Amino acid sequence: MPRDESKGKPVNTALSTNLRHERGSDAIKAERAAHMLEVEDEILQASMCIVQALLAFTEVLPRDPANPERQNPPEEWIEKYGLEAAQQRLLLAERGWDPAAKEPAGSVAARHLVIGIAKARGQKGTVRTPEVNVRISLPAPKSASFSASSSSSSQAEGQGRGDGTPVIYPSRVLDE
Repeated sequence: MPRDESKGKPVNTALSTNLRHERGSDAIKAERAAHMLEVEDEILQASMCIVQALLAFTEVLPRDPANPERQNPPEEWIEKYGLEAAQQRLLLAERGWDPAAKEPAGSVAARHLVIGIAKARGQKGTVRTPEVNVRISLPAPKSASFSASSSSSSQAEGQGRGDGTPVIYPSRVLDE
């Protein structure tokens, strides 16, 4: 790999292009987006296969710790997926019987990837407006019909500061 003489670091010639020129090009942006979607589809497909194999645990018996001999995959799986893929599917399906604490890291990652990609694709075209919920408390009106005791009790309950200015209590703010 060639080296950048000014910094002494290796230069990846496949990625060394004029990025300033590419930033403004819509065709290059569309090409990158299409490539990213292809990679995302491949990752989703692989993750879905793992999750589907784990969910096939109901089609096989749980592993017996007293009998370490492996069971054979069902004949339907061998016909549909081939012997090697059926054996891999069987290993994952057997792990589906394990408790959640012993779930393999690969299946956890696959599950999270499927959920994350599905959520991202579901939110792609939507624009959410930020939502702010507030409660506005105004002081009790000052008129001749109210006595001093009722206005002092409303101040004690947090209905105002006593100088006539309203008090705003935010109840919940959603960040976007």
